[in-house]
Amino acid sequence: MELKIGENISRYRRERHMTQEQLARSVGVSPPAVSKWETGSSYPDVTLLSPIARALGITVDILLSFQEELTEEEVDSLYRELQGLFGRRGFSAGQQRCEELLREYPNSAGLKLTVGGLYQTMLGTLPSEELTEERVQEILRLAAQLYSQVRASGDPRYFAAATVGLAAFRLSENRLEETEALLDSLPKVEIDPNELYPSLYLAQGKSEQAEKLLEAHLFQLLRSVSLALHSLASLSQERDGTDRALFLCGLSLRLAELFDLEDVSGELEYSAVLLMKQGRTREAVDRLEQYAEKLLAFRTDYSSHPIFPHLSFRTSPEKLDSSRRMAAKALELTPAFEPLQKEPRFRDILEKLAPSSAL
Repeated sequence: MELKIGENISRYRRERHMTQEQLARSVGVSPPAVSKWETGSSYPDVTLLSPIARALGITVDILLSFQEELTEEEVDSLYRELQGLFGRRGFSAGQQRCEELLREYPNSAGLKLTVGGLYQTMLGTLPSEELTEERVQEILRLAAQLYSQVRASGDPRYFAAATVGLAAFRLSENRLEETEALLDSLPKVEIDPNELYPSLYLAQGKSEQAEKLLEAHLFQLLRSVSLALHSLASLSQERDGTDRALFLCGLSLRLAELFDLEDVSGELEYSAVLLMKQGRTREAVDRLEQYAEKLLAFRTDYSSHPIFPHLSFRTSPEKLDSSRRMAAKALELTPAFEPLQKEPRFRDILEKLAPSSAL
């Protein structure tokens, strides 16, 4: 972390309308010594830090620019900065900046949660030659370590999100007992307060707050229904074959169409897999083209949405680009699509999702 002692001495001395001579007398040094501190030519002896801070009316932490925690607004600002850096300069540059910030703010649970999430969502900014299973797992392990540290911090603001992130990673490792223990550690809520707050806000005359909360609650319920249908389709495919699984995927897609939802890429990709299993290659490629179109046209601004105009998402163009690149790589590696590798329409889909990468 860069020391800014000289800048702070100059700033707080001027705020207190002190001259360099007055500060020098207060701490028992010569005026040229103070001048050297302020210009960065030298640093004060460690034994002088407390006297200098007292003379300036500040703490030693402020004098040293030490900040143990970041505010939520500062974390949000850093999140936007890091997203842009990953997108513009690639994963290595983004990771280097993340590590610098983690060293500067080692006790910030919010920053650790943010960096862990970025490591997961920005994998698509890795160069094609680095986008290997080993490298991806290495990065995901770093994210899991950060989630573990957030949980250990005991900060209630981030505990649940870190627990879910870590549980998802443990599940991907097939460490089922640990996954169950993590999920069991989450607070159990008998009554969802989101069902009561709208009534409270309406009674208080806060109609806009009630509307925002109802929109967010409805959106989350729809996502939960979609996820349940997807999981049922997967179970059905294993037990009953592909017909019922396709029917359940179709229900999820119709639900998304009814509520004008954007994120239906999972259902489109999975239904393409099911169609390939039935030998319906042309229909599968049709579905994959729809999948690519949805990813390319994905909307993060819901301000003109007929149902969810108050929703907002922390999704940058860089994150969307990373997601598309990862999607292209996943399509190419999906066993069900292996027969399509030389199919021109399939190659066009990959090129549209990752136009500048040699997958």
